[in-house]
Amino acid sequence: MPIDLTWSGEPIVWILLLGPALFVLHRYLLAPARFGEGPRAVATSKLWGAFLFGLGPAVALGALAMDPIATGLRPPDGIAFVIVTGVVGLVALPLVALSARGLGDSESTPQMRRPRMTPEFIVASAGVWALYLLGYEFLFRGFLLVPLVEEWGVWPALAANTGLYTFAHLHKGAAETIACLPMGIVFGLMALYTGGIWAPWLLHVAIVLVHENVAARANPSIQWWASGR
Repeated sequence: MPIDLTWSGEPIVWILLLGPALFVLHRYLLAPARFGEGPRAVATSKLWGAFLFGLGPAVALGALAMDPIATGLRPPDGIAFVIVTGVVGLVALPLVALSARGLGDSESTPQMRRPRMTPEFIVASAGVWALYLLGYEFLFRGFLLVPLVEEWGVWPALAANTGLYTFAHLHKGAAETIACLPMGIVFGLMALYTGGIWAPWLLHVAIVLVHENVAARANPSIQWWASGR
């Protein structure tokens, strides 16, 4: 069968190439090991990720004559935002906490950890995570979702987006990678239904903070501030 290699410069091609390229750049060139050891190195890597995942797609969308605000950053519908985030959170967060309780001996969770987790450190860690996940959600549920929906329709776009999101977690282990299949669809639907990235961003932040702090409290080598140890 003859193959037509003619390309008319469709923006979707650049988006599908650049999105994974940004993630790979951060994963291998801006990993925590590049900045030393300990929580400061992890935080530096996360902040670079927030910058890269936020600015990179915004610049690309501008170059492609597309509106970054319309690509996931518009203020959400208030009622839909509260209902969707609340309902999904009530289902997801207890499951996350239950899973994290089994990570008491983990050497990788929480990612930002100290032998003594003080309230100040926990708040600073939460702020870093919130910034990182803001860029992350703009990359995945904005840049790599909204243009795909406009080009292909909702379900093909969600399938492609969830595939990219799942592959981005292959280094995290089987359980987390498998969980990305349903959660990728859920996050995508939340973004589309509420009109922006804010609902999946808030839920994603809540999931990470619950996971990190429950795992820290269950870890006998970490003195979590309210654990009584």
